[in-house]
Amino acid sequence: MIQDGKKDQLLFRSLEKPVDRYYEEVVGKIGLLGPEIAEQIIFVYSNLNAFRVAFMLINDQHKDMSTPELVARITLCVSAMDRAFSTGLTLTQMLKERSVAKFNPFG
Repeated sequence: MIQDGKKDQLLFRSLEKPVDRYYEEVVGKIGLLGPEIAEQIIFVYSNLNAFRVAFMLINDQHKDMSTPELVARITLCVSAMDRAFSTGLTLTQMLKERSVAKFNPFG
């Protein structure tokens, strides 16, 4: 549809950018999970946020974008979600392993 020059026919409903309430509440404590897990969490949430911002821009202004710009922005949205998903799979396993790890404060 976009490639056929029919982007004006795309229907988007208005929406508000989602907020990760839990993430925002605990972001200051993520470091307690260790640097590797913290890095992965931040990477996943950064890519989710990048998707949301880009999608909101597409949603609000797609009619004013050239076809190449719109295609590029959609491609970037998909890439951000792919990065979040693939890293999220690894992160989920890391968090599961961390949740059953023995804690020994004395080494």
